[in-house]
Amino acid sequence: MRRVLCWHERHEAVVTTYHIIVTDDTDSVRGIITRIIARTYPSVRISAVADGADALAVFDHEGADLIITNNEMRRMGGLELIRAVRLRNDRIPIVMVSGNHSAQDDAFAAGVTLFVEKPFSTAELIRILQSLLPIN
Repeated sequence: MRRVLCWHERHEAVVTTYHIIVTDDTDSVRGIITRIIARTYPSVRISAVADGADALAVFDHEGADLIITNNEMRRMGGLELIRAVRLRNDRIPIVMVSGNHSAQDDAFAAGVTLFVEKPFSTAELIRILQSLLPIN
């Protein structure tokens, strides 16, 4: 999270800029999640990647305030990503979004913060985002 000082209409305001990593191997799902996040947090920085290996590389290089991941992906799946991130940071919120309900127990055992079953509504995702990252 970066705090940026902005001036608007002669009033000083502090705007929080979050960095969110969105990880899904399906372009359309990644795009939907990214658009919902961008509408909810206008100053957000989003890193959208197709697999856990790329997400972990972004996390290692740039950090993040939140990770949203799918479970089943090519090079590194969501469970592997969660375990790898938890070795580095045990506090960052991680949300798994999956159409496979049976993955829920494994996701929580790996250290996921929240599990969201596909399909999900826009309102549901916004509620989850706002519960994890406050809007200023």
